[in-house]
Amino acid sequence: MDAAQAFIETGFWFLKRNDERYKKQRPYTFKFPPNNGCPMCNLEHEKVDGIRVEDMRRREQEFQLKRVPDCIDEFRFESATPLYPISDGSSYGYDQPTTVCLNANSFWKPLGGPTNNWPLVLCDSSLIGRRKDLAIANLLYPNLATENSIMYYRDSLRFCFLSEHQPNEIIVLKQMDSLETAFPDNFTVCVPHVSGYSLLAPESEQPRESIDGRVMVFYD
Repeated sequence: MDAAQAFIETGFWFLKRNDERYKKQRPYTFKFPPNNGCPMCNLEHEKVDGIRVEDMRRREQEFQLKRVPDCIDEFRFESATPLYPISDGSSYGYDQPTTVCLNANSFWKPLGGPTNNWPLVLCDSSLIGRRKDLAIANLLYPNLATENSIMYYRDSLRFCFLSEHQPNEIIVLKQMDSLETAFPDNFTVCVPHVSGYSLLAPESEQPRESIDGRVMVFYD
């Protein structure tokens, strides 16, 4: 890729803004046939083409994970008293269990390379308004229900990818943080992401294979 044109243009599908529908019914997707006449999902998407996606290659220093301690060098043994979580005011021989915070992170990399075929595209989370740009949706499985965030499109959003992605280059992105509700409404701590079609991939390149490792970090 020419350094003077360090970007690609591609298209993505976004959740179509339909505030009235989602005021009455939360966005949802069944991951199994409901067999009760209920639609598999109530999502309505729209495709936006011509989106500029910046290349992180040769600019890696601009995209750094927030600094965290390199290791944990202190361990504490905790033993709950029979009255836990109620305190009787006494001094205990061991620390009591604490309610901890957690965040979920993805460690993503291709299994072969260099890879340009359908690269991982990240959205700049500093430009995303949690309430105006994201919708919380239900994912419904036979034995459980969970949530994910789906994006609306806005012109001022910024996207990036890594060209010529090698197997020894790992992208770390935050998926969720339990402290997100403590942040202002105009800020989100998760990193929306998607795969995007790229004309940089030669016809001889094999379909992309990648691995996504999930890590839960607990802290207090």
